[in-house]
Amino acid sequence: MRQRLQQSEEVLRILSCDLQLTNKTLGHGSYGEVHIAYWQGCPVAIKVLYEALAAYQRNIDLLMQEVTMAWKIHHPNISAVCGVTLELESTKKTAWIVMELLQGSMAGVIEESQQQAVHSLTLREKVDMAHDSLCGLTHLHTLVSQCATENGRDLCTDRLMNLYL
Repeated sequence: MRQRLQQSEEVLRILSCDLQLTNKTLGHGSYGEVHIAYWQGCPVAIKVLYEALAAYQRNIDLLMQEVTMAWKIHHPNISAVCGVTLELESTKKTAWIVMELLQGSMAGVIEESQQQAVHSLTLREKVDMAHDSLCGLTHLHTLVSQCATENGRDLCTDRLMNLYL
């Protein structure tokens, strides 16, 4: 999926009818929720802007700014953006970011290792995870000067790809 995304300079528009939503919610915040869905037969994460917020153009502009910047980021430790779904003409406003679904997160590994007394993370695993996190952050800083400021708020252990599962 990553190679296909890198071929276009323009953010891919995805119709909501092309997505098969599931009932599985991965998380939520002040601007929306993240759900699991299927697009072209592949599982994806859908970042859904709350409908009440989607009614305001400023929020749509901020969402599109995030998508446009994230679209340009290609790094193995940062979740890739597949496209955006914007359907604002109807009475039900739809504003979604379609993203690569990570099979695990650093937060999940840390939580699991803390709960299991048998297997805690080794020093090597901790160093490798910190290294990969810093590689992702460094990539953001060097790609676009403002990228770390605007996307850094979204970079937390839940969104860092875990290569150690």
